[in-house]
Amino acid sequence: MAKPIPISRFFAGNLAVAVLPLVAACAIGIALLAGAMRRSLADSNAMSAVLAASRFEEFFIRPREALSLVSSMLRKPERYPPAQIESYVEDLRAQYPFLDRVQIIGRDARVAAVAPSDPGLIGVSRAGEALYEKVKSSAAPFWSDSYITTAGNLPGLSFGQAVGDRVALCDLNLGWLQDFAASIRMSSTPRIQIRITDRNGVFLSAPDSGSVARRERQTGFSRLRSE
Repeated sequence: MAKPIPISRFFAGNLAVAVLPLVAACAIGIALLAGAMRRSLADSNAMSAVLAASRFEEFFIRPREALSLVSSMLRKPERYPPAQIESYVEDLRAQYPFLDRVQIIGRDARVAAVAPSDPGLIGVSRAGEALYEKVKSSAAPFWSDSYITTAGNLPGLSFGQAVGDRVALCDLNLGWLQDFAASIRMSSTPRIQIRITDRNGVFLSAPDSGSVARRERQTGFSRLRSE
């Protein structure tokens, strides 16, 4: 005769048979949900990154336009006489308020014109200066590494182009980066944080503006750049 099974063990066994699959299904469901959430967040981050990169590229179209117009002026001395080039450049700079300064360097490496007007710079030699020499020897427009401007403690860049035996140099104020990053955050998930660096990984914009002023490097920049 079979040994009787205690009723508590009977119910426990049946409960285990009923509950264990349910627990397993819940665990699998939670894992799948977590994976889906991670993929969704990754997709959201990727889309935000693409959007940020696209809009960031749009911002740099206008500085290139400005440099192209300055270069065009230098190529047409019959239309833009050297003696009046400063006033022409000042009018152009007014159309591009992100340009802090535009300098025209003559064939003797001295500043021939500057906008906004600064008589103290006229005649100053740029010979031997790293940026001027690199721009002068480059076939295409050359961009400097970033720096912090002394006027507003904001990030800036310098860029320029050689036009014949003259050089056009522009100083670009990047103070709009914080507003740009804020606009991306407003149109994205609150978890998104926008960090913009120069090619050396130094912050141009970051959630902590002090990191920009201190010229800190983006953690993991080398890894991010290689992806």
